Amino acid sequence: MPKPEGYRKAIRVMQLAAKYRRPIITFIDTPGAYRIDAEERGQAEAIAYNLREMSRLSSPVISVSSAKAAARSIGIGVAHRVYIWRTLITASSRHANAPPLPLRR
Repeated sequence: MPKPEGYRKAIRVMQLAAKYRRPIITFIDTPGAYRIDAEERGQAEAIAYNLREMSRLSSPVISVSSAKAAARSIGIGVAHRVYIWRTLITASSRHANAPPLPLRR
C-alpha cells in the first residue's frame, strides 16, 4: 500500500539523483487503493506534488510498471520512457515471464 510518506521520500531521492545528473529508474508494482488514514495524512497532495516535481526533473526518468499496476500508479509513473511488464502464467507455459513491452506513442 503506497503511503504519503513514501511518495515524499521518493521525490527527495529523485531530486538528489537529478542534482548529480544520474538517471532515475522507478519500478512500480503497487495497488491503487486508498485508505482513509492515508487521505488524512495527505495522500492526494503527495501524489500531486510528485507529478509536478517529476515533470520538472532534468535527469532522464524510466518507469517499469507491472501490468496490474499500470493504470493505478500515476504518483511515481511520470517518465520519459514507460515500460509495462507483462507476466504470463498458464499451466502449459514454459516461460513464466514475458519481456517488458515499451508503450508506443
